[in-house]
Amino acid sequence: MHGRRQWSLSILLVCALAVAGCTPSDPAAPLAAPDETPSAIDAPGDDELTLPDVLPTGDRPRLPYVSGRDLVSPDGSRLRLALAIRGPWGVTSIVRLRDGYLVTDDRYFEGTLGMQRLDASGRSRDAWSTTGPARLGPSGQVAWLRVPVPEANQTWPATLHVDGRSQELRGHLDPRIVHFDGALVVYSALVVHKGRARSRTFETAVPGAPRRVPRRTEFFVSPRLRHWWRWSDDGLEVGRENAVLVRLDDPALGRAMAEPVWEDERHLLVTVVRGRRQALLRIGVDGDVERATPWSRATPAGHAVLRRITGTKGR
Repeated sequence: MHGRRQWSLSILLVCALAVAGCTPSDPAAPLAAPDETPSAIDAPGDDELTLPDVLPTGDRPRLPYVSGRDLVSPDGSRLRLALAIRGPWGVTSIVRLRDGYLVTDDRYFEGTLGMQRLDASGRSRDAWSTTGPARLGPSGQVAWLRVPVPEANQTWPATLHVDGRSQELRGHLDPRIVHFDGALVVYSALVVHKGRARSRTFETAVPGAPRRVPRRTEFFVSPRLRHWWRWSDDGLEVGRENAVLVRLDDPALGRAMAEPVWEDERHLLVTVVRGRRQALLRIGVDGDVERATPWSRATPAGHAVLRRITGTKGR
């Protein structure tokens, strides 16, 4: 880790490619992932902006976010999250589940982390192990995993949940949700064949027999499906259709476990860490960057943001 972080922002002032099929005809369908060929994904331009040591300060987040063990609302009110764990563990993701919340924490061990169901008052009602955050569908449906921990002599199969339905994933090891469109769940898993574990991708309606599908890249679309973000070898990328609009390449963006979250159609919230301090950074699709929260002590979890459901075009 460097003692002093230098941030560089590559802004690609390009026109979105008018590629047939990039925008879904079904408004509730997931945005088509760009064709990952050099001719389809624009390379970074030469227009680089090095951010100043003092980040400009913007408005407070328009979505609730987690600070320590508190869920901070846009009006400044706080809800204490009474997790069923002791110690300095933090919240790495949070979504609404019926009248309560589903959260993951940073108790990471051998590919698993903790997940808890909280009631409306923020009190933990159940806890288990999982492999990643819950995923949201277009109408607020929630998909998540409950997985065994082999190191704890747990041998039962992983279970995939969608709201009140569930399905065991027998023979599929270390499953991870890649995409959820409200009806179908796409997940990757290890499958042992002739003594060798191979990574495979499957699609299933819950319940339903998983069907093998081609490997997919995980993209996270904005509420009206106009923009997307993803992690790539070049850092955090924000784009539209097949054009990368903004690229941030700095290790500080990957130091916190909390994922970036769309604040609205044109702004992304992501934890930024400088030295021993952290804050939420607001990134606009036009390349504008500003600090949305005060600096606080850096934690492995970072600032989890209460994710919105994926909307539909025209909503």
